[in-house]
Amino acid sequence: MSAARAVSRVKPIIVLKAGRSEAGAKAAASHTGAMAGEDAVYDAAFKRAGIVRVDTIQDLFDCAELMAKQPRPLGPRLAIVSNGGGPGVMATDTLARYGLEPAPLAPETFQKLDAFLPPFWSRGNPVDILGDASSERFRRTLEICFDGKDTDGVCVILAPQALTDPILVAETLASTMKGRRYPVFACWKNACPLPESKAFNRCRASCYRRTGTCWRLRKNWGLALKESPIPETMNW
Repeated sequence: MSAARAVSRVKPIIVLKAGRSEAGAKAAASHTGAMAGEDAVYDAAFKRAGIVRVDTIQDLFDCAELMAKQPRPLGPRLAIVSNGGGPGVMATDTLARYGLEPAPLAPETFQKLDAFLPPFWSRGNPVDILGDASSERFRRTLEICFDGKDTDGVCVILAPQALTDPILVAETLASTMKGRRYPVFACWKNACPLPESKAFNRCRASCYRRTGTCWRLRKNWGLALKESPIPETMNW
């Protein structure tokens, strides 16, 4: 674990360990070559070493993709940008289940958003830019979030709408992120088809279908960084 703690400060380590439940632990203990032990002990050791623990094979791959593409988050402050009020509210509810909440936006951010968003936008975080949002509206909103000092990451949620072109929005996001090192989680409710996936790969953003996946991975990563902080000069 000492070696793992040293390595995790430079290169993220992700672990998937079975046997959380009592029944699972018994099954693991009976497996050839298995090491018996309380799961809480492993959990504490992983946290101490700065290792990110995941629960499923899907999370293992999702987390690996996230850490390979994204810069490390510098804090817990998240902005949610959505073209639908419902998905934004559901994302907030899911965020709360993981002990997180959207960041309060600074007055300067409100002023900049007020300058071009329709008068009936949500006026809060989540930032609901409404169902008729064009790719240009997404771009301007994201630039304000990227340049502001009140957030450490952005989750962009796109709900399929007749007036919104998901491919164009993905391309816009990719061009807006060009040259920036800023944590971005994309949640495309149409399951992020191939054209959008290619755009996200170009800008090294991760795309998920469910915001719960975003928050779960984000929290696990944040906990690992808290236990084993990475030097500011270190780039992954």
